[in-house]
Amino acid sequence: MAAAVILVAGGLLVFVPSRQQPSPTTPSTPATSAAPAPAKANLGAPPTGPARVRLAHTGLCVGEGTEKFVPDERIVLGQQDCATASPPMSVEAVEGGYRLLLHSPDNGEGCVTVDYGGTNAEVLLAGDNCEPGRPDQRFTFEPVTAPTPGYLLKSAAGAKWCIGVYQGSSETGVQLIQGRCVGGPHQVFLVEAA
Repeated sequence: MAAAVILVAGGLLVFVPSRQQPSPTTPSTPATSAAPAPAKANLGAPPTGPARVRLAHTGLCVGEGTEKFVPDERIVLGQQDCATASPPMSVEAVEGGYRLLLHSPDNGEGCVTVDYGGTNAEVLLAGDNCEPGRPDQRFTFEPVTAPTPGYLLKSAAGAKWCIGVYQGSSETGVQLIQGRCVGGPHQVFLVEAA
């Protein structure tokens, strides 16, 4: 049986538990539970080179468009009709993940970039100049089978977050956002060679 020590120091009662706590025989359940983790898939690595990146829940393609739900007209990445989604994209393998390149006829080559360094939730994605080693421009594709087969897209800068469509919307033009991983199909991407 483990012993505990109670110290009285300067009128303050301090409880010091024994360092030899018995290990529980059954795992404890946290008071709050997170969303269930999506089941991992054996999809392998996404194709590199020219690619079409789509949202699994809508089939819409990732492309640039005007940010919705705000008065300014900033250009961000969102889900667009595949027939008109632009600019063309490609997936490039880099150390520690992948970069998503944007090939804009107007602005030249750029990289998909998570806003504000990518370390927080509730930030959008937009095109920016590519710079080697930027974690907010490097992504991982985690294969999953549920809620639907595809990939979870995560930035190296915010690896605990998932990228998906704002509020799970199925509306064309709605922006991508980095946020809490909730296990929803709006956070699952498909990557196809173009």
